[in-house]
Amino acid sequence: MISKRNKRGKLNVAAISDIHLGHPRVPSVDMVTALYKAFPNNKETSELDIIFIAGDFFDRNLYLSYVGVGDIQIFVRYLIQICEEHNIVLRLLEGTPSHDWKQGCMFTQIHELVDAKCDFRWVENLSIEYIESLDINVLYVPDEWEHDPNDTWMQVQGLLHDQGLKKVD
Repeated sequence: MISKRNKRGKLNVAAISDIHLGHPRVPSVDMVTALYKAFPNNKETSELDIIFIAGDFFDRNLYLSYVGVGDIQIFVRYLIQICEEHNIVLRLLEGTPSHDWKQGCMFTQIHELVDAKCDFRWVENLSIEYIESLDINVLYVPDEWEHDPNDTWMQVQGLLHDQGLKKVD
């Protein structure tokens, strides 16, 4: 499928997961430094069409007094800025409840605070999204959505049916 944005006929995707910022044995500043290296503001990053953060961005529920929260917030602002500057779609999927604790709201708050124009969405529920700028349908399955994967699969089948799809991209 050729996306509307990428005329080369392929979609350039970066997907990361299980970052576990705030882990008690690994300083967040070290992890954030690695994230800056993974997403430098350079030609390679600018060629991305979409970045997926596929859950467990956080390791545990962090309080504002946690020493690494400022570094994390500054990185989130940087990532949003990079996505805005290079027209990169950014999606954050809610991860394991005992890790992410709905802290993806930090991305939403920073995105709104700086009035960013990047196409960002924090996904908390099982859903299918059509991303018009890339002409793709994306299925999101948050971690531990249902205890029984067969129940999740039945819900996915329902979403596909409701949207008139046989598959997602």
